Amino acid sequence: MKYIKKSKIVAFFILFTSILSFGQSKHIGLTLSNNTTGLPILAYPELFYSQFHPGIDAFYSLQLNNSENNKILLKANLGFYYHQFVQSLLRIYPTVNYERELNQKLSLGVGLGGGYGLSFEGKNAFVFKEDGTYENKGFFGARSQFLIAFEIGAGYSLKANNENSPILICQFKSFMQGNYVKSYVPLLPLNSINIGIRLPIKN
Repeated sequence: MKYIKKSKIVAFFILFTSILSFGQSKHIGLTLSNNTTGLPILAYPELFYSQFHPGIDAFYSLQLNNSENNKILLKANLGFYYHQFVQSLLRIYPTVNYERELNQKLSLGVGLGGGYGLSFEGKNAFVFKEDGTYENKGFFGARSQFLIAFEIGAGYSLKANNENSPILICQFKSFMQGNYVKSYVPLLPLNSINIGIRLPIKN
C-alpha cells in the first residue's frame, strides 16, 4: 500500500511539472507574509494587529488560455512560516486561479487548490513518558498534513500595457490543515497576508 501511495504522488508531480512546461505567459513570484490561526476570511483583519508569525512564499505560474482580460492561471506554490507556540509549516501545493484585468495596471484574482504540508512542532510540544513525566519533542518530529487552499488578491503593474513589467501583489490566503490533532483538532484554520512581486519569464 505504501508503494502504491508513493507511486501516485510521484505520478502527480510528473504530470504537474509536464503541464507547467506548456501554456502562455509565465511568471515567478516571491512574497513575505504574516500568518495567524483563525476562521477563514472572517479573521483577515487580525492579520494586521493581533500577532506576527513570519513566512516566505515563492510561486511559478502560467496562463492556460489566450485571453488578455480574463486569465486562467495554474500556479505551483512553495511556502514556509514560523509560529513559535504552534508549528513551523512547509507548504507545497498547486492552485488554479482566475485573474481579471480591470485596467492597464490593476488586476484582481481568486484561486483554489490543495496539496501537502510538513509540520514541525518544535520544542514547544511535549511527549508523555511512561514514568509520568514529559519531555520536549524534537524539532524534526515532522508530521505530514493535507492542505486545502483559498486565495484572493490584487496585482499592480509598474508599467501600463507592458507584458514584461514587474507586478506588485497583495494576497489574502486561507488554509485548512489536517489532520492536525486527530482527537480534538482535526482541522487547523490558517490565514495569511502576502505582499511581494511577480516577474515575467521571457520565452
